[in-house]
Amino acid sequence: MNEQSYSIRLHNSRKSPLNLYLEPWGEIHKLNPGKMIRIDVAGPAGTAPDNMLEVESKEDSLTVWGWGGSGVTLHEL
Repeated sequence: MNEQSYSIRLHNSRKSPLNLYLEPWGEIHKLNPGKMIRIDVAGPAGTAPDNMLEVESKEDSLTVWGWGGSGVTLHEL
């Protein structure tokens, strides 16, 4: 089975903490003001839209959605 991976860097340029939700893994992280993280996601290759990384922005949070069978690793920068 082929694998694919995506990486995304997120920077909180706001003056308040930002809640970061990683789904479907159910993880919650706080991204403090001025901080940056890198999110690496890897999993089975597929056909769009079933193999895509999705980012949802709300007033005080970001949600990053992976796809079925994928795994996530978070790195503080």
